[in-house]
Parts: sequence; structure tokens; C-alpha cells
Amino acid sequence: NFSSPGVYNISSGGLGTSILNMPSDTTFYLGNGVTIRGPGVGTNGVPLIVNSNWRSNSVSVASITSSTSSAPYVTTATLTATSHGFLVDDYVLIKGDTSGYYNGVWKVLTVPTSGTLTFQMYGLTTTPPDASGTIIAYKANANFKILGEGVIDGQNNTTNGGELGQLGVYPIIFNKVADYEINIPVTRAAKFGIYYGNTYRAKFNPGTYKTPSDGIHGVGPIQSVSIDGFYAATGDDTIALLANNTNFTSIDLKDANGTVNSNGNIYDIDINNIQISASGGRIVLLQTGQGYTVGRVSCRNIKRQSSLSGAYLTLDIQGSETGAFEDIVYDGLYGNEPLNGAFLQMGLGGAGLLNITNL
Repeated sequence: NFSSPGVYNISSGGLGTSILNMPSDTTFYLGNGVTIRGPGVGTNGVPLIVNSNWRSNSVSVASITSSTSSAPYVTTATLTATSHGFLVDDYVLIKGDTSGYYNGVWKVLTVPTSGTLTFQMYGLTTTPPDASGTIIAYKANANFKILGEGVIDGQNNTTNGGELGQLGVYPIIFNKVADYEINIPVTRAAKFGIYYGNTYRAKFNPGTYKTPSDGIHGVGPIQSVSIDGFYAATGDDTIALLANNTNFTSIDLKDANGTVNSNGNIYDIDINNIQISASGGRIVLLQTGQGYTVGRVSCRNIKRQSSLSGAYLTLDIQGSETGAFEDIVYDGLYGNEPLNGAFLQMGLGGAGLLNITNL
């Protein structure tokens, strides 16, 4: 925690590393008058803040079996994987279950052997399905917060290079995470203020963001995210949610071994009380492709305080791919109209097939 007012210059840990690593079950507090700064321009590009398991490698899962008690329907699942490396109270991210039942982030309950672990799920059903598909597991992080009245200053570090390449220019990256909260302003980010993916249950109440690119940029899979109370001056999209990251491979979220892990469905997003003083792009960009779905997204009380280019809402699909939007609500638009854009823009970007249900 940083409680005494002042500017704290945080030095880089070297190529391929981050500077501040957030473990699970932690609160990081910045007091009033506190500014923390990452490395300036000309230094090696590394993120200022990441979660500690953001680049964990996947483990192949052989099976997931479960048993369920009566109400309140506590499901105890047993995951089998060779030499999985998990410990009790670690968090495990599960992906690839085609039933959808086990996908998400769960806390490890027991580790009976080096090849098995158990976790619990609550209030779902008395008859859970069997897991199916090509299932993988990651070490993840959960239950952490960044709070306070201070400021995170990216110092416009545009230096790309090293193991992380272009990812080094983002001050905050959270990947393979659940149940976290960010309530802190970000300024002078060289690119996105926050870049996140593989996220379940998150809250952003970030205050003021000033970036030359996107404000808050997420890539699927994402589920249950709230963005509320956001005052932004951004050079590109204020809020971007991409189920498919095909056109942005240079900034893919990757495991330590280089495997891309950032594509998937996006559901249950609540965006509310957003004020835009400057934006060179869309206020809200929703993008799909590769057969993914973006659904149950609510955008309310959006106020634009300047007449700049870019649409209020863009529904986009990549190239010749397919994708879907379901149950999209956009209600409560205030302020200046776009100069060269539109209130609603639907761009196919090629010969793709876009399915829209309930807009």
C-alpha cells in the first residue's frame, strides 16, 4: 500500500517481467495524493500492474466428475490431470468444457493426489452434466482489489520490445482472473488504460482515464462485468469488448509458452454512467467472430461532452467469419452527436455473417 502523498517511480524488473504482481486475496491501496509511475519512454516495455498468474501455462484435463448434495445444491467436482501442480486454496480457471457447466474460475478445495484436485460450485443443479470437449486448466487469480484516491501514471511509455512485445505498453493487464475490482484513475497510458481477458465477475469504477488509445479493453471469454462511473478522454474506443481478437494478434494475451488464450464468448456486461470529454473512436465497441457470441450487454446513461468522430455503439464482426449479438440494450444517450460517425454503426469488415437477436 502507498498511503503517504507523493510520486513513486517504480522501476522495471527487466524484460519479460511486470513491475507489480497482484496475488489472490489482496487489496492494493493508493492514498490521496499518491501517484505511482511506471518506467518512462525509452525503457523496456513492461506492464506496471498484472495479476501474478496472468501468463500461466495450461494443463490438459483428462476428466471432470462431480457429485451434488441436496439444496442448496453444492457440487463437488473432481478434476483429473497429470501432474497439475495446484495446491489447496489456489484458483483454477477451466476452459473448453462444451457443456459450459465447469468453465470459470474456482477455488481448489482439496488436492488428493498430484493428478487430482477438487473444487466446489454452488446453487446450480442437482444433476450436473459430465464435462466434455478438449478441456484445459490454468492457475488463476481471484478476490483482489485496487482502490483509493491516488493515480496510476503510465508515463506514455510507448517502448515495445523484449519478450512481451507490444504488451509492454499497457499499464494494467489482468488475465485468468475472477472476483476483482478496480477503483482508481489511470493517466498517460501509451495504449489501453486496462487490458483484461479470461475474466469472470469484475467491477470497474475507475474514475478518470486519459489514454491515446482505448480506455478499458477486454477480450473474451468474459462474464459478469460491471463498468460504472467512468470519465474518459481517449484517443480511440472508450470501452471495447472483443470476443474475437483476430485482427489484433500483435497484442494477443498469451501464456508464458506463447500459446494464445484470448478468444471466447462475452456475456452479462453492465455499462453505466459514462462521460466522454474526448474520443477518437467508438464509445462502446462490441466485436465478434469465429462463431462466438456477445450477449446480455446493457449500456445506459452515456453522455458525450464533445462532437468528435466515432459512433456511440458499434457492432462489428471480423472478415469472413460468423458471430452473434444477443440482447443488447443501449438506453440513455446524452450530449453532442458524432461529427463523422453515427449513433449506431454495424460494420461487417468483409463477407462475414452477423446474427443479431433482440437489439
